Amino acid sequence: MAEVDLFFTKGVFKIQAGGVRIKNIDTNTYFDLYHGLSSENNPVIGFEYNGTDAQLWTVQIVDESKGHVKLLNAAGGTYARAPDHIIGGRVVGSNVSETFKVSESGGKVQITVINEDYAFSLANAANHEQVKLTNPDGSKNNQLWSFQKV
Repeated sequence: MAEVDLFFTKGVFKIQAGGVRIKNIDTNTYFDLYHGLSSENNPVIGFEYNGTDAQLWTVQIVDESKGHVKLLNAAGGTYARAPDHIIGGRVVGSNVSETFKVSESGGKVQITVINEDYAFSLANAANHEQVKLTNPDGSKNNQLWSFQKV
């Protein structure tokens, strides 16, 4: 699987819609909807690459100029959502969509809650580690992601 930069076209920052696998830069684990279940508040976790649809996400562009997107999981048919905007707030699958901001830093992508000071993060590389919100810091690789076009 080749890593394709979805955010640069001819050197210009630009979001591209479509199917992706999202890999954490620090842990090398993938953004994964636990067992691909569609149940409300099913955890979004980090998990080693397994090629399942639980790790397949569709980037839906909401506002390209602002980097605003929704992330829809192929297996569960649910959206990534952070229902509690607090430090340690869990990222889950939900039938309620939430729009996030993606921004690039040094070729890596940070996913943040719009108009609030929280970023997606993985604390460690253990399988089943829940993706949680933390204070954004673009120098911390556990908050940075690569998007792999499928």
